[in-house]
Amino acid sequence: MTSTVDQRPQWLRQKEKAVARGVALRDEICIARAEGSLLWDIDGREYIDFASGMGVLNLGHGHPRVQDAMAAQMQKLVHSCFHSAANEPYIALAERLNTLAPIAGPAKSLLLSGGAEANENAIKLARAFTGRPAVLALEGGFHGRTFMALAMTSKRRPHKEGFGDLPGPVYHLSFPDNAQTLASLQAEIERRVPLNDLAAVIVEPVQGEGGIRALSEKTLRVFRALCDRHGIVFIADEIQTGLGRSGDLFAMQASGVCPDLITLGKSLGGGLPLAAVVGRAPVMDCVAEGALGNTFGGNPVACAAALSVLDEMEDRQPWLQARAIGEHCREVLLPWCHSDSAITSVRIRGAMIGLVFESAGHFKSGGELVAALRRRARESGVLTLVAGEHGEVLRLLPALTISEPLLKDGLQRIGDCLQMLLQEESVVCRA
Repeated sequence: MTSTVDQRPQWLRQKEKAVARGVALRDEICIARAEGSLLWDIDGREYIDFASGMGVLNLGHGHPRVQDAMAAQMQKLVHSCFHSAANEPYIALAERLNTLAPIAGPAKSLLLSGGAEANENAIKLARAFTGRPAVLALEGGFHGRTFMALAMTSKRRPHKEGFGDLPGPVYHLSFPDNAQTLASLQAEIERRVPLNDLAAVIVEPVQGEGGIRALSEKTLRVFRALCDRHGIVFIADEIQTGLGRSGDLFAMQASGVCPDLITLGKSLGGGLPLAAVVGRAPVMDCVAEGALGNTFGGNPVACAAALSVLDEMEDRQPWLQARAIGEHCREVLLPWCHSDSAITSVRIRGAMIGLVFESAGHFKSGGELVAALRRRARESGVLTLVAGEHGEVLRLLPALTISEPLLKDGLQRIGDCLQMLLQEESVVCRA
C-alpha cells in the first residue's frame, strides 16, 4: 500500500546528516523490500528494477535457492577467518570456480570481499610473478575505487579528484578498434610504455561503466598474443560481465581467449559481499603464505550463497535468458534510432544494454538528456543506470530472471518517457 505521507524529505535529511557526501545517491528513493525484478520504496511505490543493485542480482532479488542456502549456512557457521581456521564453503567454492572459469591448465582461487579488492590482488600477483611494475588499462575502463583500482580506472571526475598521487605506473590505451593488428597494437603500446616493464594488461571484455563497449574477439586475441610474446599477465575483469550477464557464463568464453587471471564479484555472492581472483596456478602460487587474503574474504555464508548461485547457473543456464533479453531489447530499441530520437546507437551484449544519446534542443549534451530521462523513468516506476565518459549512455541491467511481460512493460515506460521529453522539447523550441 502506498503511504499517504511522503517520507522522502525525512530520510533525505537523515541521509545528509549521517552519510558521507562522497557516497553518491543517483536516485532519491529508499527501498524497503524487493522480490524478483520488483522493488518497493518506504512509501510503498513500486519500481521495475533495470539496475539489479548495480549489476549484482543476476538471479533477481530474493531468489529462493540462494536465500535457502544463506539461511542454512547461518545456522551452522556465520564467520571463520580462513587464516585462522578454514571452512568448507570456501574450499568448495574455490574448487567450483577453478573448474568453471576459462583458465588454461590447473587453476587456483583467492576469495575476497569486493571487486576492487579482487583487482588490487590481481595486480599484486602480476607484479610478483613478472617482477615488473607497470600496468596497462583501457580508456573507459572501471576497476574500482581503492587506490590501485582507481589508478586503473580512466574516468577522473569524480572518482579521482582530490586524492593526490595514485599508485603506478599505470598507462591507459585508447579503446581499440577492430582494425588493429598485433603489430599496430604493439606499436601503440610501445609509444606509451616499454613492454619489458609491463606486469599486466587488464581489460573488461565488455565495459559497463564505460558505456557497454565490447572488445571484439580479434582484439582479445591480439592482447593475448601480445601478453604471450612479452611475458605479461593478461587479466580479465569480469566483475560485471561474469556469471551469465553477457550471454555466456563468462564473457571471455565467447572469444575462446583464456586470461591468466580473471576477477569476479558483484553477482557471485547472490547479494552478499564476495569476490574472487581465479587464475593459472603458477601465477596464483607465486607469493609466500600470508601475502594474500583478508579477514572477511570467503565468508562462509557468502560462499554458501555463491555455491547456490553456481548451482542455479549450471542447472538452468540463465545466460541463455540473457541472450533472449538482449535480442528482445534489440528488436524494441533499434527502431528508436532515428533522426528525431537523439539516440545515436544501441549497444547490447546479453543483458547489458546501452542507449547512447546526443544533445537535443535545450539539452546541451547527451548526458543532460539521459539525466532527464532517468528522472522521468523513475517517476514512471522504472529504475535505470547511467554510463559513459560524460553520462551519455542510459544503461539497463535487468535480472536474467525477469519475466518477458515485465521486461516489455519497463521498456515501454522508458520509451513513453523519452517520447514525452522530446515532444515537450519540440514545443519549447517552437515557442
